[in-house]
Amino acid sequence: MRFPDFSEIIRWIGIIFCGVGIILVDILWTILGWKLFAGICGAFSSFGFVPE
Repeated sequence: MRFPDFSEIIRWIGIIFCGVGIILVDILWTILGWKLFAGICGAFSSFGFVPE
């Protein structure tokens, strides 16, 4: 079993972050109007979770 490289780690962090974020952002957007979180998640998505 090989150790995953850095880009894979970033990708999985992005996937987990956004997966949880989709749930949290619904709550936070309603309560706090916290758009930063959605913006970060959107940035991950637009880069395919791996910033170039």
